[in-house]
Amino acid sequence: MLLLENNEYKGGIKRVESRSKNVKRNIGWGIINCFVSIILPFLTRTAVVYSIGIEYTGLDSLFHSVLSVMNLAELGIGSAMVFSMYKPIAEMDEEKVCALLNLYRKCYRIIGMIVLGIGTALLLFINRLIAGNVPNNVNICILFIIYIVDDAIGYLLFAYKTSLFTASQRVDWISRITIIVQFLKCIIRIVGVVYFKNYYIYAIALPVTTLLNNLLIHYLAGKEFPNYRCIGELNREDKVAIKKKVGGMVFQKIGHIILTSADTIVISAFLDYVYLAFIMDIIISLLRWLLFCR
Repeated sequence: MLLLENNEYKGGIKRVESRSKNVKRNIGWGIINCFVSIILPFLTRTAVVYSIGIEYTGLDSLFHSVLSVMNLAELGIGSAMVFSMYKPIAEMDEEKVCALLNLYRKCYRIIGMIVLGIGTALLLFINRLIAGNVPNNVNICILFIIYIVDDAIGYLLFAYKTSLFTASQRVDWISRITIIVQFLKCIIRIVGVVYFKNYYIYAIALPVTTLLNNLLIHYLAGKEFPNYRCIGELNREDKVAIKKKVGGMVFQKIGHIILTSADTIVISAFLDYVYLAFIMDIIISLLRWLLFCR
């Protein structure tokens, strides 16, 4: 009996130590990812401004804001699904984890199709959201299609597998992949605008790197979690519990979108989309000052 208790105690210590290591890894790589996510966009925006013009950064801000509003279709499903995975992963309930992953994939595929549908419909009105003159060497509809495809790829191809890393407290892997992909995207974009003076290369870098990011996540998830596959169905009680969690996330999602995206669309539609570039540059400058004290 004493031996059993000692083994359980040691096992508990190992689990605590493992969690502590995961937390340290997650924090360390998360901080690095945070710096990279601020510095690299600043470099690419600077390259755009000095190579082809500040108005192009306004278009980028507008498209991202429109897509953020479209992403309201997600309704916080991702957060609810990840939260639901913590317990079965901790208890090694493979059957339930597989069922949750299967439901997550189905939901994201539906959301991806909704995003494609709404985005296609918005092509008829996207020009009305832009006040002022658009650069002559770009087609707004083609650019917007590229951004829509990028957004849809995030839902349709393997993004749901990030939940396995999050629920397993191994977010550091996601941070590492994100850092690699961010560097690659930065290089492609800078080369595109500095050497080729072509904004289409800048835009196409988005879906290309998003696809690469999701493929890397898919590969790593298969390697680290070979037992978790998209099979099985949840029982009624579990589905009801997830619906309640999603319901609790809806208003938070709406509030976040209003705070971060609505003002950008209004400025672009009624003033001039170039103002967006000035505003974003001010925000980035403030971030640099706060982070680097200069």
